[in-house]
Amino acid sequence: MTKIAQLSSALHNKSLSRNLLTDVVGTVPDDHYCITHALGFLRLLLGRTVLGPIYLHFWKNYKNYLQSADLTIHRHAVAIECIVLTGIIQNANYDWIESPEGHQMLFEKRFDGSHGQLSPTLQTGNAIIRDEECLTAGQYYSIPLGQFHRSRALEAPPAMTIVQFLETEKSTAMIVAPREFQARQLSYASEKIDKRQTRALIDQAIAAIAEMDLD
Repeated sequence: MTKIAQLSSALHNKSLSRNLLTDVVGTVPDDHYCITHALGFLRLLLGRTVLGPIYLHFWKNYKNYLQSADLTIHRHAVAIECIVLTGIIQNANYDWIESPEGHQMLFEKRFDGSHGQLSPTLQTGNAIIRDEECLTAGQYYSIPLGQFHRSRALEAPPAMTIVQFLETEKSTAMIVAPREFQARQLSYASEKIDKRQTRALIDQAIAAIAEMDLD
């Protein structure tokens, strides 16, 4: 079994070890670069498994990378499983309540190269918060298929997370936005970070893993 497959299994079983994490993060291929994400983090592909890709998310400079605070409530096209390496992640889950008088609208998200195109669905309603939790280093969490949520990093130290996308079952990715946004051309843009910065972030992740209470 490859190291990335071992990481996938250990993440699912909530049994990650410091050595395994260090091995995987420390051997990221040179052609893998960090990419900015509109939800406020940098994303680095660690590898791919039969279940789907595994990413390392860096939430450093969270507010600098956040494209719009009005476009943060979303649902993924797949379920995800995560662990926090360092910092604090605040995750809130939402219920979508359809209503003709709703103040919000669902936008379908589809990728076109490095951009995510957002198209209004004309489904109006309101996203109502169901629960919220703050997760710290060593804590696991998951987002089931179809669940609307919003994650953000709290203040220092910078947060880092590992995220497994489970592509065995898929839905449609959606963004919740104010209904008046239907008249706008909306998209999610991303940019590649250079190799030097990517290497520096990998070194920070390895240092953070060394401090985790896993073994």
